[in-house]
Order: sequence, then C-alpha cells, then structure tokens
Amino acid sequence: VQARVHLVHQDQARSFLQMRLEDSKRCVGARASTSKHLTLLALKAQQRVEGPVLEARSRLHGRVRLLRLHRPARVDAQEGLAEMLGEAKLKRSLARVALKHPLRLEALVKKTKESDRLKESERRRLTPAARLREEIKEAFDVYDQDSSGEIDRLEFRALIGGGTLFDMPLKLVEDTFKMMDKDRSGAVDFDEFLAWFSYETAKNPPAMPFTVASRIPARFRAVRELLQQVEAEQTGST
Repeated sequence: VQARVHLVHQDQARSFLQMRLEDSKRCVGARASTSKHLTLLALKAQQRVEGPVLEARSRLHGRVRLLRLHRPARVDAQEGLAEMLGEAKLKRSLARVALKHPLRLEALVKKTKESDRLKESERRRLTPAARLREEIKEAFDVYDQDSSGEIDRLEFRALIGGGTLFDMPLKLVEDTFKMMDKDRSGAVDFDEFLAWFSYETAKNPPAMPFTVASRIPARFRAVRELLQQVEAEQTGST
C-alpha cells in the first residue's frame, strides 16, 4: 500500500513538473512575442518620426538647388541694372561736359582731326598687322573711359554693340564678353581683346581696313577726352 501511495505521489509530482514546464514555455513564447511586437512598434514609431524629417530635408535640399540655379540669373539681372544706370550716367556726363565747355570741345575736335591725318600718314608705313594693332589700341583706349588698361562689360558693349567694330546683337555681345572674361574679373585687357578681334576679322575679313577715324567720329572721341580732362582737373582740385 505504501509503495502504491509513493508511486501515486511520484505521478502527481511528475504531472506538476510538466505543467510548470509547459507554463514556463508559454511564458518564454509570450515574452518573445511581446519583444517582437515592441520591436515592430519601435520601428514604426521611428519611421513616423524620421519620415517627415527626411521629407523636410529633401525639400530643403531641393530649395537650395533651385536657389543655386536662380542665383546666376539674379546676379546677371543686378549687374545688368547697374550697367544700365552706369551707361545712363556716362551719357549724361558727356552731354553736360559738352554743353559746359563748348570752346574746349571744338578745340579738341580740331586737334583730333589733325591727329588723325598725322597718324594716317605714319601708319601707312606699318605692316598690316602692326597697323591693325595700333588702330585697335586707339579704339580700345577711347572706350577705356577710366584709363585702367581694361574695359568692363559696359565699355565692351559700347565698343562692340554700338556697331563701332561689328554689327553684333546685344545677346551675342554679352556671350562674347563672358567667353573672353575667363577669370570672371568683370573686365578684359587689350591683349585679350586684340586676340579676339584678330580671330573674328580673320573669319570675316572686312571690305575696308579698319581705321579709328572712319569708325569713330572725331567729335565723339573729343567729348570723351574732354570728360577725362575735366574729371582729372576735379580730382586734382580736391
């Protein structure tokens, strides 16, 4: 009887241990399931937070790219406006100095014409290349209003766009200046200008040799020289 009772107790203990083992397995499975669920929730939460951030960052980068694309156009517009104002100011200064100093202007016109005759006589003895260089240098200096040894875009446009050297559309004048101004300094020197001019005339030789006297009226050159003289006198007096 005691042996039977002992066996019954062992069976009951074994059943109890199996129940506890199954309970432990269920707890482990539930814990793993809960951990997986929490991980998924964390990922979803991270996506909800990072999604708008990434979208905002993408939009910001897009706006920056647009600003970079629009900046050259904005800068060109500002420079164009400044050049228009500069051109209007120069024309007004030329008109004022001509009205204020008519006798000096007439004397300079006469002097310019006499100088043209002397230069023509001297330059006939030069080679075509040397003569072309002298003529272009004189034209360059006429439009180099500040005597800097360079011409800016406004001066270049006045020299080229006005039909003095070429009958060139304004858009092509702007593109040509940008091509010549390789260092983006806003100006080109005489050697750069002469190289370009020589190349263009080689492609399309003019019917008549270029001379300053035939392309730029003496009065026009005299007014510009008068303005330079008056400005130098005002600078000296101050």
